Amino acid sequence: MSRIVRIIPTALLLLVLVTPLAQAANIAPIKTFKDVIILKQDAPDAAQKTHDALVNATEKEKWEIVSDDGNTLRLKRIVRKKHTVVVDVHIRGKAVDVDYVSSENMHYQKDVQDTRGVCGGERIPGLTARCADGEVIHPNYGAWVSRLLRIASRAANSAN
Repeated sequence: MSRIVRIIPTALLLLVLVTPLAQAANIAPIKTFKDVIILKQDAPDAAQKTHDALVNATEKEKWEIVSDDGNTLRLKRIVRKKHTVVVDVHIRGKAVDVDYVSSENMHYQKDVQDTRGVCGGERIPGLTARCADGEVIHPNYGAWVSRLLRIASRAANSAN
């Protein structure tokens, strides 16, 4: 019995110390996607080709088109009925900008002060660095958006 009494405080201490480290591994600076070239060659209908390639990529990558005004696609991705991401993709000719809109269960945080080195680079004890715009999110956000854009780019350029 006395051994169990000694183990419980140690286990609780480990839990308190390890939990923040585990959470730090699940967030990253929110990646910005600006001036991402989808269509490599100039064309009079570049915006339409870029739009069509993005629409095809959304189907392949299981993104849902929430709205489409021709210049901006609002896209939503739901993974395992648990994680949701919403983005706006602004089409500007052969390039796009992607803006984060919202998410659920993606550990999104705004105005984050990075004291654990999450934002990258060397962490100096006692010094607080800011993430890009102070926003962090689960690293899969950047991977999902990057893959969507990569597939759209392949589709747009293979059609030429």
